[in-house]
Amino acid sequence: MDKNCKINWLYIISIKEFQNNLNLNLLKEISMVSKLTRDKLNPLLFKNLKLSLVSIKFDSNVINMAYDMQHGYSTYDYSALRDENNGSIENSLNEYINAIDDIKKYTKSFYLTYNQRVGYYLYPIVKVFDNLTELKIFICDFPFGALVGIGKTLPNLNRLEMQGVNLVKSTNDTISESNIAFPPKLSYMKLFSLRVTSSTLLYDPYEYLFNFEDHEYFYEHFTLPKISIPSLKRLDFKPKDDENHRIEEFLEANPNVESLLTRDYKLNVSNSLNALKSLDIDECISFNNIDQDFRLNSINSLILSTRNFSNSENIIKLCQLCPNLANLSISFLRIISNLQPIIDNFLVPISSNLNNLKSLALFNVIFDTNGHTLDFSKLAHIKKLLINLNYGSVLNIKFDNCKSLKIIELLCFEDSFTDEFKMNLNQHNNWKFKFSKYGVKGYKI
Repeated sequence: MDKNCKINWLYIISIKEFQNNLNLNLLKEISMVSKLTRDKLNPLLFKNLKLSLVSIKFDSNVINMAYDMQHGYSTYDYSALRDENNGSIENSLNEYINAIDDIKKYTKSFYLTYNQRVGYYLYPIVKVFDNLTELKIFICDFPFGALVGIGKTLPNLNRLEMQGVNLVKSTNDTISESNIAFPPKLSYMKLFSLRVTSSTLLYDPYEYLFNFEDHEYFYEHFTLPKISIPSLKRLDFKPKDDENHRIEEFLEANPNVESLLTRDYKLNVSNSLNALKSLDIDECISFNNIDQDFRLNSINSLILSTRNFSNSENIIKLCQLCPNLANLSISFLRIISNLQPIIDNFLVPISSNLNNLKSLALFNVIFDTNGHTLDFSKLAHIKKLLINLNYGSVLNIKFDNCKSLKIIELLCFEDSFTDEFKMNLNQHNNWKFKFSKYGVKGYKI
């Protein structure tokens, strides 16, 4: 056959015999099913979008180039780039916006992560989503002005997470935390390690993105503003520095907050915590200006992160201020040579004084040796005991005299249950134990 001969495919497709062999009706059905399947899957596939320039690249994109140069992957003459693009980065930003044009209507959650300085110029992408309810910013520069106006830009937002974020403004800008208009439906807010940053280079995107030698940052600490957010139920907060960030004043303005998590912040136990149902803190607490009748009656769940129980007296005092405490969880941040003194000197007295305490969980237990025996026999009121063991092994768990206990669970990082351990557990009368590769669960029968 002459390879230059052109095939008239339109004529071939119109031949009845060809159509019969092709079974067009079946192909139409398959095509319709495929389209219906895609339509059904799209809201699930594109519900959550994550943008990190670590993995998403466009050729000759100025924002990509700045990211690569910032991380030492390559170098560029940014003066030439500026001239080529007439000082604009709009075309580079539009490449990202156009890439999500067909799927943006399905997106509910957007995660901007590990973009550092270039994050400042990627933020406008957020504005293209019509139905966004969650926004997460991680290790990025972010326009302070965008946070100030976030309530108008994203009115349907109910979850906001910012961690390791520089809130950037120009040195001439006078906006502050008190100007922030939060979204009216916001129910969960996480602010970890934020700082307000003023820059002298925002007048030129190329200077801001590429000039690492003359880039001047002026840092201020970020303070929670005393602004009411009626819909807010949960706050997670960790400051970037040791300045006074006034969480207590924020809580006074937001008595609707039911759950609070703080790290590296010396929380003052006071009336500002009265509405809380759940409190998750480390050992940084103080007790200023409370009288002997003060109680945190609403708290029923308390989570403590501790290094070595160096402030055990404060922790005990806090527990005693929560008469309706039902769930106590402790997460250990360091290796434990011997857990028994903590059980005897802390957990037993606490459980004895809290009649409503029903659940005790010990997380991230790391022993420096194997073969530990844990005696919980003197625990009072506890109905459920959970131990999450990350290293080391337990030879025996004693709980004979803990009459209220109904459920006991031990989770391990690996299969570390010896035959002797299983035999010791099975000696408990009226208990049934189920073993799996990474855990054992016991029920009182």
